[in-house]
Amino acid sequence: MAEELYERSGNPELGVAVSTFGELLERHAGAEFSGPQSQAFDLLMFVSGGQAEQVVDFARYRLSAGDVLWVRAGQVLEWGDIGGLAGDVVTFSPFSIPPITWETVCRRAGNQNHWLGAATASPDVASGIAFIRSIAEKMRTQPSNAWRVALPQAVSALLLTLTVNSDFICRSDVSSAQLSAYLSFLDALEVEFTTRQTAQEYAELLGYSTKTLDRMARRYAGRSVKQMIDDRVMLEAKRLLVHSDLSVAAIGRRLGNADAGNFARFFAHHAEVSPAEFRRTHGLPSRVPTPAVGTVRE
Repeated sequence: MAEELYERSGNPELGVAVSTFGELLERHAGAEFSGPQSQAFDLLMFVSGGQAEQVVDFARYRLSAGDVLWVRAGQVLEWGDIGGLAGDVVTFSPFSIPPITWETVCRRAGNQNHWLGAATASPDVASGIAFIRSIAEKMRTQPSNAWRVALPQAVSALLLTLTVNSDFICRSDVSSAQLSAYLSFLDALEVEFTTRQTAQEYAELLGYSTKTLDRMARRYAGRSVKQMIDDRVMLEAKRLLVHSDLSVAAIGRRLGNADAGNFARFFAHHAEVSPAEFRRTHGLPSRVPTPAVGTVRE
């Protein structure tokens, strides 16, 4: 699906495509939008009308006019009824965004996927969406290398504008030094969660005391360091259960737990269902290649 979207956009080299919700439905069979999916590209949905529910990494978001939804590569998306939505969908490779921009917007956004009413509340966001739409139209009618270069730059600018208004960055109690330290922990957690699973290990890695690191986590996330580690492991476990053919034991080993029984008990404690039951109730009708765990952009 990604390759076809890029090809139809007229910009496969730079990995950016712009379509309306209606165009997506016209081009792809309904099966493309059924069951949990994890893609190797990012999706930005800009809703100008209608309502629909989308599920990203097992969290439900009710979309309506003015909303923006950003689904990152590797996240699990369960499509809702997009036939009820008007607006635009931008698909793009993370590697089409300049590295310094990508690092900035990902850090700013944190775990946020949904910006409620962003296109309505922020004229800058609305202008950015309109500019992307305009470039995409020019690429269809006036093919030019200038437009091909401009499109990923326009997406980059919009991501920067959008994440200025992210929930975490807008908190008044976050100082720049505290933010930097906390984000360093989040970066380390994303890379190391399969091998480092105690607060002590992250404290030693980052040069803080365990107490200081735990205090930062509780202040900015409302969770202890251990809870945040377990949350990240659980998220990856759920992704793999619904989007891979790996056995429960293999998933446990991949996530740092060599004992299948221990992993099953860990999962059931946090999810309140067994891994097998979670897979039965959330699994794909057909399997696709398993996304990599803990990968980071170079």
